[in-house]
Amino acid sequence: MAGKSSFDQEIIRDLQLGGVVRERAEYKLYRAYMYFVRERPRKYRLSDEEAQDAYTEAFLAVTDHVVTGRFRGESLLKTYLSRIFRNKCVDQHRKNTTRKVNWVDEFPELPDDSRDFMRQLIGKEDLEKIRRQMEQLGDRCRELLWLAAQAFSPGEIAERMGFKTSRSASSQRYKCLERLKTLISKEKQP
Repeated sequence: MAGKSSFDQEIIRDLQLGGVVRERAEYKLYRAYMYFVRERPRKYRLSDEEAQDAYTEAFLAVTDHVVTGRFRGESLLKTYLSRIFRNKCVDQHRKNTTRKVNWVDEFPELPDDSRDFMRQLIGKEDLEKIRRQMEQLGDRCRELLWLAAQAFSPGEIAERMGFKTSRSASSQRYKCLERLKTLISKEKQP
């Protein structure tokens, strides 16, 4: 951790130790950058409560990343938390301003039978089966379908997930839906 602040070194070490030491480190980290909530970007027009929720979500993500080793220490904890907080603010702003749509209707390139199949699944409210089958799809498909369900456009999905074009994102979304359809159909067979 050469080049990192002594505060970062102490927090990272204590978070990884666990127990009461971890709780104290969490408290220190949480309080250290709480001012982010007051200084949140005004362009997102978040209420105090929404900004506080975004900060808490960002904080929880950062502590999880430190404990699991996902945080590689390529930046200061302050910078890392700030970036995640900003992304959470963007997500909340998007939720506040995005027109809610029926996500099944968001797939114009799907054949009608696939769209009807998804409507039937949703109509049956058989969410537990869908959840089990989604686990088998893998992280990338789950994330892609989740973003689509949250009304992200193919262009936004492409940008977030690293696809070259929005058409690539749409194509992959279709493939993921087809895999989900196949998995659920297999479960229904005796």
